[in-house]
Amino acid sequence: MLAIATEERSWGLSVPDDFPLSDGEIDQVVDEDLLSHLRDSDWAGAAIATADGLVAADRTGPGPWIAGGGVLAVGVGVGGAAWWRRQRERSTAAAALADLEQRSGAALVAVDDAIRASEQELSFAEAQFGTQATLDFRTTIDESRALMTEAFTERQRLDDDVPESDPQRRTIAEHIIDLCTRADEALDAKAKEFEALRDLHRRAPEMLAELATRATEIRARVAASRATLEGLSARYPATALDTVDDHPVEAERLLDQAQHHVEQGRAVLETDRAAAVAHARSAEAALGHASTLLDVLDGADAALQAAPVLIAERLAAVDGLLADAATHAADDPSVTPAAERARIAAEGARSSSADPLATVAALQDAETVLASALAPVLAEVARIEQARAALASTISRVDGRIRVVSQYVDSRGAVIGSEARTRLSEAGRHLAQAQQAQDADPVTALGEAEEADRLVASADSFARADISRASSAQQTPQGWGGGWGGGGGWSGGGGSSRRRSSSSRRSSSSRRSSSSRRSSGSRGGRSRGGRF
Repeated sequence: MLAIATEERSWGLSVPDDFPLSDGEIDQVVDEDLLSHLRDSDWAGAAIATADGLVAADRTGPGPWIAGGGVLAVGVGVGGAAWWRRQRERSTAAAALADLEQRSGAALVAVDDAIRASEQELSFAEAQFGTQATLDFRTTIDESRALMTEAFTERQRLDDDVPESDPQRRTIAEHIIDLCTRADEALDAKAKEFEALRDLHRRAPEMLAELATRATEIRARVAASRATLEGLSARYPATALDTVDDHPVEAERLLDQAQHHVEQGRAVLETDRAAAVAHARSAEAALGHASTLLDVLDGADAALQAAPVLIAERLAAVDGLLADAATHAADDPSVTPAAERARIAAEGARSSSADPLATVAALQDAETVLASALAPVLAEVARIEQARAALASTISRVDGRIRVVSQYVDSRGAVIGSEARTRLSEAGRHLAQAQQAQDADPVTALGEAEEADRLVASADSFARADISRASSAQQTPQGWGGGWGGGGGWSGGGGSSRRRSSSSRRSSSSRRSSSSRRSSGSRGGRSRGGRF
């Protein structure tokens, strides 16, 4: 059994009493095959080389001791456990990466097939309705194809002869999946609209009849809308109605336009179904716009009554945004135009309320644009404030921890090694940088404080390991590790006569490393160990 304490950099090797190699031969394997790998921190290589060395040294041939698997290597303590854990994590990560790359490949195939099928369907639609009617669909397919071209380029990076690291391969595969998803979603967004277009070709006669009926219904609303406008004119100044006073006239114009398209569509229904569909869609758009104009006019009375309250609310919101812009982005070129627009809108709202509806719309638009421009600036401000709020307590806590660990090192003197002292010194340096930057740059200061916290925790860990190692050395000066329980296996004491016998059998090579290796006997076998 071979045990390696990777953190403490110690080793131990135990063989049964009837092991076919002498102590000198085992020591030679240790010198030539084990220690060189250990000093390079090659734990797996150490185990394999030791096993191979023991087999090669056994002149009688490998006996039953090798048949069960050779040398069992055990990593002791935090370092050993971490090594085995890393092996498991690497295995899991490799499997996850393979699955991710497989999914990215499947996505490429599926979405490429979907685009090819869509292009074929679009060619039929273009033949029926013409390129103008299907322009939006062609644009969508072209955009999706561009995304897939980028995705295939990324896939080529995975397949070419230039190797990438696992993190790079993971990033590439995730990017491929993202590109495929975006392309697929773009196609899906147009799918229902495309199906409706194809269905219009079949339903053109019914649709033209429905549009004619709808035009008649909307035209009947125009007279009522004119009466509404007359009532508003009696209660509000003409300037307050500038936004809606032409709506009845514009609605009638659109209704005439829709009626013309319905008539044209019916005229070519039997000879040119695609043209009939185009006229139907134009009529539908005109009727929709006319209906919206009349709806706005019908709601103008309520909107005018609510306008003063809305103007006050929007002014307050715009003023708040302007204050934020002046405080946090006074010279930011990405914010200045939006702030100027908002300032003009606010001044106009205060100086005149001639058209309340237009004033509300102008304030709402200015508020939206300025809020969008300020969003990243305010997000950064929030991040700074969060850092500032956490900084004081973090600095205080880390400072106290550094003091405690420093006192711990002072009280133990030379027992504490350079690793702990180095990390403690670095923790102090980062804390000092955090304290210096806390007013001017809280975000950077918090990062420095957190790094100091990490380093002092590491210093504490190394210091305690040094103390533990020193304590173990005082308690068991003649053995390695103090034993693993029971009467067999590892034993740091007992059997002094056997130790003297074992020592007398060492080869010249074992004497060369006697300063770092001790050999002992016990009722359960022969063991040796030391530091590397």
